[in-house]
Amino acid sequence: MIDLESALLRRPFVFMRHGKTPMNARGLICGATDVPLSSEGEEQARRAAWLGRYPWSCVASSGMQRAQHTARLAVGGHSVIALPGLNERHWGQLELAPLAEQTPY
Repeated sequence: MIDLESALLRRPFVFMRHGKTPMNARGLICGATDVPLSSEGEEQARRAAWLGRYPWSCVASSGMQRAQHTARLAVGGHSVIALPGLNERHWGQLELAPLAEQTPY
């Protein structure tokens, strides 16, 4: 079992957003809706494959399939640990609504 706290402290780390999804392309909010990557999103992740050359002590992803797939394509050869605590929040009534309906903070 990896001690995530000490593993992250020993080496630099990178945060990376998942690749494009069909919902992103349509301008919809898909926070907690578990949607796959689009073919464009898969290509975006493959273009980040240079990250796989580094000796990461840990590769963590949210539990969402779009994030896990992005991580596997970008850092192939490293195992990916799913941490549901990294999942996107649920947007309530705005889930799957157009981004334009998002209220200002």
